[in-house]
Amino acid sequence: MLRGNPDHPFTRGALCAKVARYLDHTRAPDRLLHPLRRVGAKDEGRFERITWDDAFAERLLAVNVNAATEERDADLRECREIT
Repeated sequence: MLRGNPDHPFTRGALCAKVARYLDHTRAPDRLLHPLRRVGAKDEGRFERITWDDAFAERLLAVNVNAATEERDADLRECREIT
């Protein structure tokens, strides 16, 4: 059982709804243990297991693509303001 610290001056031992069920989530038999990549259409619910290195590489790629897109969009907004 997860309990808050009753001596804490702010929470007085109360746990927020997110933390109160923490152990239920971390010990759930159907929790994800390995990174997965979606295969097929988004609504098919099909995934394949991938390595952690691949997962981090794909995440970094996604972050870089999003950053580049945001930069491009900012440049486009700036160009529109000038013209």
